[in-house]
Amino acid sequence: MRIAERREIAFHGTGDPNIESFEPRHPIDFAPFGDQKAVFATSDPIWAMFYAIVDRARYPITLNNGCISLMDSEERPGPPHYYFSISRWALEKQPWRTGYVYLLPAQGFVEQPSGPYAGHVARVPQLASPVAVRPLARLRVAPGDFPFLAHIRGHDDERLAEYAEAVMAAAPWPE
Repeated sequence: MRIAERREIAFHGTGDPNIESFEPRHPIDFAPFGDQKAVFATSDPIWAMFYAIVDRARYPITLNNGCISLMDSEERPGPPHYYFSISRWALEKQPWRTGYVYLLPAQGFVEQPSGPYAGHVARVPQLASPVAVRPLARLRVAPGDFPFLAHIRGHDDERLAEYAEAVMAAAPWPE
């Protein structure tokens, strides 16, 4: 993890082994930072692995996931906290694949601003670049490499907005 901690590298997970240039795009995202046209990456390699191993090409699923670190009194981030959820109907099908985590130069990426979370200040290691980015390298990852595979939850697609609101407010997962 030392390379991630130095913030010289950004990570992007995907199933595509042949990306020569990442182009800005506008994803569907409930969070304000994610609602922009950009190349998205993260400074957290575990979070990128999730995107690498979920097979969205074969399964038209929705995702609800994130990574946050609560800041201490000296504004240093604590350990990362993750949540990973996919469409409930797909979870039983185990829609995993071998994928790739691309290593991108962090220069030119802007980090999502820290913000309030459950009475604390939280850092989300999401990065965005308004311009295309050429990868430096890629790593092949298998589902078994992902340390939280057994902890991925399933959500009801029709209630996804409720789940996203709960996560962003640090509220309990809706029943």
